Amino acid sequence: MSRLVREKRMLVNRNRVLIGTLLLVAALGVGAFIIPRYIAGKQAVYPVITVTRSLPPGSILYDSDISVSKTSDKHLADTACSDPDEVVGKITVRQLYAGEYLLPIDVSEDYTAPTIYNTLPEGHLIISISTQSLASSVAGQIRANDIIRIYSLDEEGSAKTPCELQYVKVLAVYDSSGTELNGYSTGINRINSPVSESGSSNGFSISNPTGGLTDTSKEEEQPTPAFISLLVTETQALKLVELERRGAHYISLVSRDNKELESKYLEMQAANLEGYRKE
Repeated sequence: MSRLVREKRMLVNRNRVLIGTLLLVAALGVGAFIIPRYIAGKQAVYPVITVTRSLPPGSILYDSDISVSKTSDKHLADTACSDPDEVVGKITVRQLYAGEYLLPIDVSEDYTAPTIYNTLPEGHLIISISTQSLASSVAGQIRANDIIRIYSLDEEGSAKTPCELQYVKVLAVYDSSGTELNGYSTGINRINSPVSESGSSNGFSISNPTGGLTDTSKEEEQPTPAFISLLVTETQALKLVELERRGAHYISLVSRDNKELESKYLEMQAANLEGYRKE
């Protein structure tokens, strides 16, 4: 009987040793692999750059436009920009919003914003006219996106507005060196003409659609436009070439900084051209 008891006790002791050994090995495994990985995962943070304010395409990034924040997302850290020195001074290539992570594809060294020159509307082309061939008028006050009207003199010297050129959109204004004059000023330009029904007299021509006269003799000297690029159809281009060859035509400012009026006038011009083609 006592022998049987001893054998059972020995078996229990062996099982205890085995279980203890297994528990020890498991504890060592947890201590050596799982716990360090958990701690490392909790402590690992990575720098990422976020945008501090909304930026349109073509904006130069300055220090004040970005901030560096921390993230534990390794994938995000590998995707987003992290070094301010690598992005400050670069140009945004798309619209960015405050709080958005900055990605390498969002900036470029030499980005040029898309313009109408890249994607012309169907059925339209670009033509440039010289302001030197224009009779004294508001040519010196025209700027990009203005809607202008073009007048001409017929063979008998009578003034008229060609139906093809009642409303024309200006794409750009350039000086004699070919440099675009962005944001060119508005105002009243001095001309040498008698009183006319169009509202010009005493050497002034009304070029401000909101009314009011400004004596440009008191304005600061500004770059002189040499060429004006216009968005036209083939029919309009042919008429402009004809007027340019004669060298006696005028332009007036019809609309500026008014998208609603711009659309209205260009629709009216399109209708005029359609009627002209049917005649």
